[in-house]
Amino acid sequence: MDFIYNIMNFLFFKKLIPFWRVFYVTDKRQYMTDPKTLFIIGNGFDSVHRLPTKYRCFRDFIRSKYNVEEESDALVPESFMLPDGGEEYDKDDVASYIVQVIDNASGPDWGDLETCLGEKLFQELQFDLREVNLDDKDNDIGNDIDVNQQLSIGLRYTFEEMKRLFISWIRRQLRSLNYESFPQNSKIKVMLDEYPNAVFLNFNYTYTLEKMYNIEAE
Repeated sequence: MDFIYNIMNFLFFKKLIPFWRVFYVTDKRQYMTDPKTLFIIGNGFDSVHRLPTKYRCFRDFIRSKYNVEEESDALVPESFMLPDGGEEYDKDDVASYIVQVIDNASGPDWGDLETCLGEKLFQELQFDLREVNLDDKDNDIGNDIDVNQQLSIGLRYTFEEMKRLFISWIRRQLRSLNYESFPQNSKIKVMLDEYPNAVFLNFNYTYTLEKMYNIEAE
């Protein structure tokens, strides 16, 4: 089983791929006759090839499209009324709020941003929602309910817009990468050559395996 240790040592201690992204799947009896290696590929694989796939790159994409006020303490975007009675949001305000959320992430990994998104949503609802006391006849209950509704709608719209921008970033930026401008990683190439029958489970939106290592998708 020395080769398993060598792969783990290469991947984990060299920090090319996060620990939780790689697994070795085998049955001890089956290993003697038909070894199978499964590599689960995440963003660490693209990062080691210096592809622009970090969430900071997504942030830069948003900034390139909108007039983002990074220094301000952006609030949850509020809609404004259109002449025809409809409602709209200022795209720059929405983008500024999204960038602020991204900047609050505690680390460089996508998991850090995902954690931040959940915490930000909870914080906004916890601190900004008004308490509605149906027994308090002196309070403007209707106004409190309206404020809470607008906050909820604004948060929902903002995160839906973030999803739309993320899809746009993938389609326009990541899918149009010139992979010839990114060199192979020599150590990864040696490892892949040593295990030609390996199976890959790829969670990335890129074609790094296909374009740079000629590993066909099935």
